Amino acid sequence: MSIQNINEYLKEGCGIIAFKQFPKTGFNLLVIKKSVIGSETTEVSVPLHESITFHTARKTFITNGIMLGVNIKALQDMGALKKR
Repeated sequence: MSIQNINEYLKEGCGIIAFKQFPKTGFNLLVIKKSVIGSETTEVSVPLHESITFHTARKTFITNGIMLGVNIKALQDMGALKKR
């Protein structure tokens, strides 16, 4: 499975959850998506469920694990990308 497919599945799943939430809450929160091309910067407000990626999910998982008191070594082992 490619990272592009994983990102699309994450966006789709979060979109389903966002559909059942109130506007401007949870996955419907508006976030600013910034892109820089050369010296030109553009900013667009989009719902969170449209901008979430695997990287975001991975970092959130680790942060929540630390806040819940999960063993740091266990989180390191889970967060490490294994090379084949």
